[in-house]
Amino acid sequence: MAESTLQSVKRVFDIIEVLTTKSSMGITEIKNLTGINTTSVFRMLQSLADLGYVYRDSATGKYSLSYKLVSMASQVTKNNAVATMLHPYLEALVERFNETVHLVERRGYNICYIDKITPKDTRFTISSHIGMLLPFSCTAVGKAMLAEMDDAEISEIWKNSEIIRYTENTNTDYGVLMRELFDVRNQGYAVDNEEREVGICCFAVSLSVEGPLGYALSISIPKARLVPGLEKEIASVLLDYKRQISRLF
Repeated sequence: MAESTLQSVKRVFDIIEVLTTKSSMGITEIKNLTGINTTSVFRMLQSLADLGYVYRDSATGKYSLSYKLVSMASQVTKNNAVATMLHPYLEALVERFNETVHLVERRGYNICYIDKITPKDTRFTISSHIGMLLPFSCTAVGKAMLAEMDDAEISEIWKNSEIIRYTENTNTDYGVLMRELFDVRNQGYAVDNEEREVGICCFAVSLSVEGPLGYALSISIPKARLVPGLEKEIASVLLDYKRQISRLF
């Protein structure tokens, strides 16, 4: 593929990724955030609109993503055999705790969300979405998977990860991570204590699934609802599901 074609494809996806950060944007704002010139932004938005991926509000002149991408992401999940097989476990977790649950898999040096269920009556919005990539070390799901790797693999992932301080609780120290993984191995589950999002705690277990990818299951809960004894109850259920799921593969 010619270099100019690759550059054009990259610019299209730069625009799409920027549009995911807000409900709608004008051409100038998109230009400023992507560094793509105004003419090119306009031309690419027109193409995306013609293909049904972008919608232009005639009243404001601003652009937003359509639901076509959501439909495509949903289809990807349906085509993922592991996500399809484990989806009932996510549904059962939501029914029991009425909190947001996730299924993730390893993608190189990151974790990727491949399934998510949010309770219909929730008042809390968690920023995760299907297809989202994050570093291992700042998430409970990532730490749950790291805890089952040897030190050499953990070190390789750390060295090749973008270590971002998302909140005041985000750990950016390798030594601290290794001590935390020691605790994860002992207790069987991992914890994210407001490391990715302020006000949100997460509990996760890795899953024993055959194949080249690692998987993990988690439940996210607002810290304000984390009453005494709830962490132990959540951990017990997650560990039970881990045992059940291991028998499926």
